[in-house]
Amino acid sequence: MIKNAPRAIGKNIRLSGWVNVRRDHGKLIFIDLRDRSGIIQTVIIPDKEEAYKLAKEIRSEYILDIEGLVKARPGGAANEKIPTGGVEIEVERIKIIAKPEGELPVDISDDDFNLHLDTLLDNRILTLRNEKIKAIFRIYSELVSTYAEVMKKEDFVEIKTPKILSSSTEGGANFFKIKYFEREAYLAQSPQFYKQAGVGVFERVFEIGSVFRAEPHYHSSC
Repeated sequence: MIKNAPRAIGKNIRLSGWVNVRRDHGKLIFIDLRDRSGIIQTVIIPDKEEAYKLAKEIRSEYILDIEGLVKARPGGAANEKIPTGGVEIEVERIKIIAKPEGELPVDISDDDFNLHLDTLLDNRILTLRNEKIKAIFRIYSELVSTYAEVMKKEDFVEIKTPKILSSSTEGGANFFKIKYFEREAYLAQSPQFYKQAGVGVFERVFEIGSVFRAEPHYHSSC
């Protein structure tokens, strides 16, 4: 994995991942390679003729398999924003595993990534790859797991309640009606009734889950 590269300075390693961005500086070609663990800068020099020729056609979101030497980056060239910013890989071999068809509708490497909501969601498979968007999901994952850990330490039992019901659980018109096979059904507005039943058995219960209320809301791109 990319995150382990800083431990391999002076060694040849093999990595696979997506091209986050490609940059040309003079005769040098830089490719930021991305996998689930992070991003690392790779450099292709003209002396590596076969790799250099192939690198010229590489674009964002190509999937590559590379081999190269891990080298420490000079202090002034280090990228302190990422854990692997102190090293780079001098590429010796590149293999293109797959590449996108046509032009990409969004720039995955954009740090700001302030897209219109329709653009964000219509291209969700791609937009999820942006570092800003991935950070949102990682933070959410950490919050959910930490909350559950704290509740369990306090002797709460985690439950999962139904989300498709035969009748609405609360009064009013703020529910979603759906077709469930040949019957009408409702999306759960609240887990409260089920939690009350659980309290009668376990005394302390909690749930991390979705509720559905047909109410106006404000949304923005993220």
